[in-house]
Amino acid sequence: MLNDSIRYQQGELYCDQVPVRTMIEQVGTPTYVYSLKRACANLARIRSAFSRLSPHIHYSAKANRNHDLLRTLVQAGAGIDCVSAGEIHHALRAGCPPEGIVLAGVGKTTDELRYAVEQRIGWINIENVDECRQIEQYAHSAGCTIQIALRLNPGVSA
Repeated sequence: MLNDSIRYQQGELYCDQVPVRTMIEQVGTPTYVYSLKRACANLARIRSAFSRLSPHIHYSAKANRNHDLLRTLVQAGAGIDCVSAGEIHHALRAGCPPEGIVLAGVGKTTDELRYAVEQRIGWINIENVDECRQIEQYAHSAGCTIQIALRLNPGVSA
């Protein structure tokens, strides 16, 4: 069975060892149900699949920035992929070391770029020359260096 965390057992839906009905009775609906056990298993499968490449694996905070989920994945060795200063803040609160954080996304504000540099995150994916200039200015003021990754979209204009 590919997913043994979310399954029917004797006609009742379970998440790990807990009947979903029990969760709903406790918290009501609508609610989100997910398995930390499954999230960690997925991380391990990805790490194993790419082990020969020694990858840096980052969980996308925009998918779910639940504190317990982020903390658990960070403790399991994942970094966090963020698209905003708020997500960087959540990643740091969850225990992710700054060098394990990447800031990506096409709508980064100058304040978000400044915050990312101040927090000395691992790297920033830049979209244009202006972002590069801003990061250089903030890093110079902060007395640090920041790794950047250049995202190229040939033939695509904003």
